[in-house]
Amino acid sequence: MYTYTAGGTGLDAAMPPWVREGGLEAWIQRMMDPSVRARVAKEMDDPHPGYENLYLHAGAEGMILAAFKSDKLKPLTGKTLAEVARIRHTSPEETAMDLCFDLGVAASCTIGSLLIYTSPGCQRRRCVACAARRPLS
Repeated sequence: MYTYTAGGTGLDAAMPPWVREGGLEAWIQRMMDPSVRARVAKEMDDPHPGYENLYLHAGAEGMILAAFKSDKLKPLTGKTLAEVARIRHTSPEETAMDLCFDLGVAASCTIGSLLIYTSPGCQRRRCVACAARRPLS
C-alpha cells in the first residue's frame, strides 16, 4: 500500500502496463489500433485490474498535469485530467491516451503528473484514508 496522500509519475502510469511492453515504438503502434484503445480505456476503469491502477487511485480530478516536453501541450500545465477532458469533450481515459499520442511524436509521451490520492470519491480507491477504515484481514 502507498502510504502517501500524493505522488508524482508520468501520465503513462494511468494505463495498464501491458500496453507499454516492448518499448516506445511498440506502444505507439498499439495505441493506433482503436480496439487496443478501447481495451485500455476499459482497463483504466477496472477496480480489480491485477496491477496498481494509478488512474483509479487518483481519479481524473486528482491527476494534475505538471510537466510537458511538447510546447503545444504546455498551456495545460496545472489543469487536472478531468478539466482537460471537459475542454476536449472526450472521456478522461481517451484524453490521457490522446495527450500521450495525439501529436504523433515520442516527445508527447513524456507528461509528468501529480496524483492526489485522497478525494471525495476515495471509497473507490486504495488510499490511506480508505485503508484506515477497513479492518485488517
